[in-house]
Amino acid sequence: IREFAMSERVAFTRRLVATDQEPAGLARPRRRLRRLFRNRVSFLGLVIVVLVTFLALAAPQLAPYPYDAVSIPEKLVAPSAEHWLGTDQFGRDILSRILYGAQVSLVVGAGGMVVALVVGGLIGAVSAYYGGWLGEVLMRSMDVLMAFPFMVLGIAMVAVVGPSFQNLIFVIGIMRI
Repeated sequence: IREFAMSERVAFTRRLVATDQEPAGLARPRRRLRRLFRNRVSFLGLVIVVLVTFLALAAPQLAPYPYDAVSIPEKLVAPSAEHWLGTDQFGRDILSRILYGAQVSLVVGAGGMVVALVVGGLIGAVSAYYGGWLGEVLMRSMDVLMAFPFMVLGIAMVAVVGPSFQNLIFVIGIMRI
């Protein structure tokens, strides 16, 4: 009788818990979001990334001046109500240049990530599918790539392929495989 009562209690508890649970497809993402919001450092990082992305995307609307507008009489002006972060040696507004520069940084970072994802994924897929000597050669070539200091190899690769925006994205992508 005692075992029967315990098993009924366990069964009732399981039914009760099962009805309170979220659908299986939503439980894992919600749990991850809860963990992200509880960790203050992670949440702060997320806020910074979202803020920088918003500012970069809204740069044409938020920037008080065009990023390339030169005003020689206003060169090296200290921060003021007119120029919040001041001006540089050519009289260009620093806040506008930072906002537009964030766009370039996001494009280079995202483009490099896509290149690394595609090239690294292809190398990994070929290595896993064929294996054998080809897998070993690909693995050793990746070891060689990772053995070089990032900056030295990046500068050498840019010197070989030439300085351009697309080449910079390609080099950063290859360096981050």
